[in-house]
Amino acid sequence: MADTVQYLLEEALPELEDFERKGYFSKSELKAIIQQRQDFEYNLKRRAALKLDYYRYIEYEGKLEQLRRMRKQKLGIQGKKSIAETAIVKRIHFIYERATRKFKSDLHLWLDWLAYCKKSKSRKQHSKVVTKALQRHATAPVLWIEAATWEFERSGNVAAARSLMQQGLRMCKHEEVMWVEYFRMELLYVQRLRMRREVLGLDLPMEAPLSDADAPSDVASNESEAAVRAVLTGAVARVVCKNAISAIPGSLTLRKKVLQVLELFDFPGVRSLEDHLYATIALDFSMNEDAWDMLAQKPLVTAAAAAARSQKVASDIDGAAASTSSLHSARLEEHNTVLATYERAVQAVKTSRMYDLFSGYLEGRLEGLMKASAGTSRAPVISQPARTKKPGRGAAQLAASDPMDLTAAAGVELLAVFLSAHKQRCADAALYLRWVSWAQRLGQDKMAAAAARHGCERHPTSSKLWSQRLALEAEAKPAQALELFRTAFHSVSPEDSVGLWSQMLELIGVQGPASQQLMDLLVEAAMAAPASSGLGSVLTSFLERIHAAHGPDSARQFYKRFLTLPAAGPGLYRAAINMELAEDGATNSSRCLHKQQRSSCASNHVQRLFEAAVAAHGNSDAQLWLDYAAYEVAEHRGAGSVYWRAVKSLPDPDNFIRVFQEQVQGRMP
Repeated sequence: MADTVQYLLEEALPELEDFERKGYFSKSELKAIIQQRQDFEYNLKRRAALKLDYYRYIEYEGKLEQLRRMRKQKLGIQGKKSIAETAIVKRIHFIYERATRKFKSDLHLWLDWLAYCKKSKSRKQHSKVVTKALQRHATAPVLWIEAATWEFERSGNVAAARSLMQQGLRMCKHEEVMWVEYFRMELLYVQRLRMRREVLGLDLPMEAPLSDADAPSDVASNESEAAVRAVLTGAVARVVCKNAISAIPGSLTLRKKVLQVLELFDFPGVRSLEDHLYATIALDFSMNEDAWDMLAQKPLVTAAAAAARSQKVASDIDGAAASTSSLHSARLEEHNTVLATYERAVQAVKTSRMYDLFSGYLEGRLEGLMKASAGTSRAPVISQPARTKKPGRGAAQLAASDPMDLTAAAGVELLAVFLSAHKQRCADAALYLRWVSWAQRLGQDKMAAAAARHGCERHPTSSKLWSQRLALEAEAKPAQALELFRTAFHSVSPEDSVGLWSQMLELIGVQGPASQQLMDLLVEAAMAAPASSGLGSVLTSFLERIHAAHGPDSARQFYKRFLTLPAAGPGLYRAAINMELAEDGATNSSRCLHKQQRSSCASNHVQRLFEAAVAAHGNSDAQLWLDYAAYEVAEHRGAGSVYWRAVKSLPDPDNFIRVFQEQVQGRMP
């Protein structure tokens, strides 16, 4: 080991001498460099060398090269390059080579080496590294793409890039990223050819003929010109797209990615290829919700891409007004097309997701229209026939260019879609909630109440739907709120009913005959609910309300009734203890759980509550023991007994001991 390290260090002597001769590093710095390299080399030579050792060595050499370049610029050294300019880069490549020999199967290591080749502009080394990496990782798409990209962009060798892509596809036939990048490369090549011909003043074909019969006779007779026309209109990319679909016929994401690539290009042939892709999606994915969503969104995507490519602005006022009017008409026509496609989609695929996508589009459009009409003084008026109107184009045809009319028509369409989803039994709980929300925003309170009622009937276990229904119907029919809550209480799980209890406490309170019926339901719930249900917070809220409304005696009756039940949890104990301390402080001196000064007389209620609390939850709640100990210290009683009981009860008392020593022990007499 020592001989090898010594040999590697002696090989670096010429570069070190050159460093000193050119003034890059001083003698003391060179000694430090030699020592540091020796340490790194010994780390690499040990039996259990880590990949991190190689990376640290590379990082050190990289910083050393950066320092050398900065000093070269500062010293103004110019002229022919010597060994000092290339030695560190070669050493880094040498370290990477040794690392890849030891960790051959680590793909990230090869990729890091390739990244450094590009960073250091080592072109020959890059080609060698790619070749070695592909021999080891022939099924890694990223390496084939890297090799082809290098040939295409850096070397300008399109034939070699195409050959590498085809070899990669033979090894990774079912990798989507390979097909997408090959497709992108062919389109880029066509774009470069067209730009070159434009610079040279050569003719550019405007569109590829769909078939030989459609081609002009002079073009058909000249095979060379026909081939040029085909290439310049993306015929090769069309073949790649066809083969990709044949290789992975069941992948919708592949076609979506290909369409995203097509949006970046705008030369003749692209739009026809785009239409062909959409046609294959409609044919092969007729029962897929995402496919129908893509087909419906096509006019919008096409219009957005065209708007991004077109930057023309009308020069005169009349032209601007005309363009604005035509823009409104175009957008309305696009919307009608999208709407018609979504209507066919929900007829073909009757699922909740399809209706979610349909309503999601309408919600986004309505939000935009409402923002656009926010500055108007009148609100959108939605007529009641929206209940029975189909979600068709009739509503859109009612709208003119007035933003308020468009908003009202969009609201009619959205509510009609929600109603259609309900009738088709394709609405999930989330869709009903959105129906309720939008009906309220659009001023349709009766429809909102009906939507909440329908949602609770279809999804009786949804606490959010019951909450919406309680909020809507309790305002209109307060007397029926308790009966409605009783139905919700028996339908919703205890874990999900906490919010409903809080809502009913706000609606009914703790006074009146209805409050007693609510209390009986609370007892029934607490007897059946586990400690983890979260009902303890509800009981705490009830206790605080009863204490404020009826005084301590009623509050004591309440907590004594519930403390023995599992659902109470430690929260109710704390609330009861705090209430008793407040009552004790009101009659004696001011008492708070964490204050040092206490009254000499102890509260029997507080001590009994602490004992009951630690007996029920002392094995899991360390804070109860800390509070109990603090209370005992404040009452001028020793907390040693509480401390030892807590240590024995808690499964992991270390944290309790630490906090006790910090917060409680310092206040003990």
